[in-house]
Amino acid sequence: MLRNHSSLLSFTLLSAVFGAGCSGATTVPVEVVRPPLIDARAHGGTLTVEGFVPGLPDFQEVAGQLGKELATRIAESGRGQVQLRPSGGGLVISGRLERYDSHLEQRSKQGQCDVRFNDGEVQRMERRPCTQSWTDWTANVSVILKVRDATGVVLYHRRIEELERDSTGVVQDAVPTPPNLHATLRQLRHRVIERMARVVVPHRVEASATFYGCPEAAAASCKQAVAQFAASRLDEALASYEQAEKALRASGTDTNTSLADLAWNRAMVARYARRFDRAIEELEKARRLDAERQRFKVELTVLQAEERDQATLIEPGLDNVPPRGH
Repeated sequence: MLRNHSSLLSFTLLSAVFGAGCSGATTVPVEVVRPPLIDARAHGGTLTVEGFVPGLPDFQEVAGQLGKELATRIAESGRGQVQLRPSGGGLVISGRLERYDSHLEQRSKQGQCDVRFNDGEVQRMERRPCTQSWTDWTANVSVILKVRDATGVVLYHRRIEELERDSTGVVQDAVPTPPNLHATLRQLRHRVIERMARVVVPHRVEASATFYGCPEAAAASCKQAVAQFAASRLDEALASYEQAEKALRASGTDTNTSLADLAWNRAMVARYARRFDRAIEELEKARRLDAERQRFKVELTVLQAEERDQATLIEPGLDNVPPRGH
């Protein structure tokens, strides 16, 4: 089955982080609150959800529900940071529901199947005629989302899509049980709403984060940085890692390896803060200090891809996309 959505890992900050010692790397599941792509606070902290137009007449009801559900999700996530207004918000969300459909096809054919028999204590195989049946299905929800400021300047304009499909086959005259496509579409709609909300409100991110330990002179600052990171105090975590480097230099234990470790740690914190320019700068510094570590090169490629994705908030040509069926 193809699932076009981000997988989430379990999130429990292990106490081992704080007792792992002062050397080596510690990888733990963590949960942090990640900033939105567009900070509503920079636009007065107010937001209006204008709603979604249907790409087809059949989508009219779902398009109306989509706008209400998005407003509810934003209200839940943006408490204290975003105030919803019926109109006149500093940010205005609108969009078009392009797809909300599913397709189911059942097919069968006559063929030959291997059948196992028990003949006393002897097992044998025979090929016999049988019916082979398949159920193929696809479910798709696609929205074009637009976010503009109070003056009408478009800040975000992209297609957000969730897709699932599967093919199930059975033999021996059985009929595959068709999926509940209505339930599948509701699940996809929920994921689309979650992704749209993340554009304008903070959201929780669950992932495995790796931090390198520090020499004794900087151990306290490094442990403090990891605790701050886990509490989503990302700016404070960066400051603590900067303090750790100062402590290393003051103690004379600032080897290239230890400084590279700290640069990596700062890069990981900056990444979750969506400060990709800082994250890339730190990782490039780590590579200069320790060019032998392949991990630095691999992660730098990942960060550069994430930076490009964040920079491309406007997908060209969406204004000219005709509704389906035209």
